[in-house]
Amino acid sequence: MAYTIDGLSGNNTILHHCIAIPKHSDGKQSTSHDICINDHGPDTSIALTPPDTTYTRREGDTLPDITCTADCRPDCTFVWTRPDNTNFTVPPVLSLGQLDRSERGTYKCTARNIIGEATIATNGPGDSSVLAPQQDSVDVMENQTISDVTCSADCRPSCTYTWSKDGTDYPNPLSLSVATRNNAGQYTCSASNMVSQGTKDWNLIVRFPPQILSLSYTAGGANVTENGPKSLICSVESFPPSTIQWFYKANGTVLLTSPDVLESTYTLTNAGCLDTGLYTCSVRNSVSTTTVTRDISINVLCEPRLDSRVLTDYEIKLSTSETLTIRAMFLSNPEPTYTWSFQGSPDTSVTTLVNGQDNFAINNRFITTNLSAVSVGTRTDIRESWFGVYNVTATNSQGSHTLRFTAVAKEKPPDPPYGGKAVCPCKDVAILMWMSGYNGGSTQKFTVGVRTEAQSDVTINRSIVISDPGLGEIVTATLAGLKADTKTFFTIYAVNDFGISSGFQEINCTTKG
Repeated sequence: MAYTIDGLSGNNTILHHCIAIPKHSDGKQSTSHDICINDHGPDTSIALTPPDTTYTRREGDTLPDITCTADCRPDCTFVWTRPDNTNFTVPPVLSLGQLDRSERGTYKCTARNIIGEATIATNGPGDSSVLAPQQDSVDVMENQTISDVTCSADCRPSCTYTWSKDGTDYPNPLSLSVATRNNAGQYTCSASNMVSQGTKDWNLIVRFPPQILSLSYTAGGANVTENGPKSLICSVESFPPSTIQWFYKANGTVLLTSPDVLESTYTLTNAGCLDTGLYTCSVRNSVSTTTVTRDISINVLCEPRLDSRVLTDYEIKLSTSETLTIRAMFLSNPEPTYTWSFQGSPDTSVTTLVNGQDNFAINNRFITTNLSAVSVGTRTDIRESWFGVYNVTATNSQGSHTLRFTAVAKEKPPDPPYGGKAVCPCKDVAILMWMSGYNGGSTQKFTVGVRTEAQSDVTINRSIVISDPGLGEIVTATLAGLKADTKTFFTIYAVNDFGISSGFQEINCTTKG
């Protein structure tokens, strides 16, 4: 007999009615039976032989054939898919043979029949890693609260997760709690299973105001010799980067501005004595309106010299008995020592002046803030012999310099000559001698007035004009043409541009008969 099965459909389990018809039939049905047929797709029965899902091989090694099987009714067809998602073989056997590096990746086997299909594969996280919250970067202010960040990925088998930053590992989820400048930076989530590893980066940006980490010299200390260079370096911690400005503190002059930096160097290329002082590093950024500052000093070593910031009177005019005051003002660094000396005239010797001797006092002062070095010499009750040249020499480790002052008498008529004497050796000749007095601060000359005992008026002998040899020096004059055997009186006058001396006592002698 023959059996005919009707009504096949896509259901997994179907009850079909079966009729048996004999070969020599008289047209009557002989028997009938119910037959139950169970149809199904591959579902979870799909498997690999060998059962391994991960293979690690060197290039050139041979990979054994991998057979894909499934329990299907009706039978399944099989398709293998490459890592680039292209189908490349219909048989259930994956045969790669000798391996090339280009063949690495995940291969999928799909079993399919009219009921359904199933796929078996091994896969790692790849680029499926995601973060929750879904932000690759967070930009916050320092000390602001941060939400936990959870890393997940599509893995089979399941992945393990590790966060890392700068060599330090953190558990998943990443829990930082509060943003600080120390925990800012890039964090990497690594998702891994036996197949592969995938990563996902998360960046924490923390904004904070500037802080000066260091302010120093690029080489050496604060000292620099005159005309030499000196460099200062200011290092800052901030985000975003800061604007760094350099000032000379004494007058607020802006020396250099460096925007958007974490470090700035200022170089004083040709240091001058007056560049000594404090230099300010001033820092600010967009996070705060407050400016952060710090000072550093530069000390320029220079030899003493005239302080050009002040006016100096090199000639002091005064009268006898007054007080002589000389202010010698130097610019010097470091503080100098001083030596005073005096010379009355070019042909006299130089005398060292000592504090407390010969009515002379010395008072020194040094002002570190402006390098003003002052030595004041004072001489009380000035005498004619103390008029002359006063030298002040300032000396420090860098060299020395001398300032020259002249003390001169105030202009007036000269003092009267003194110590006069007259001798008449002949009948018509007289020889006169006297001592030169103070010239009144101007060049003086001498002339002689003559009268006889019978005369009351003095006649100036204008043919006699004698130059001044110097204060206290002996002056002589010879007068001829006098009347014989006559007592004659002589008056000596000192004359300068301001007048004639007075008060000279007459001298006399009697000519021979």
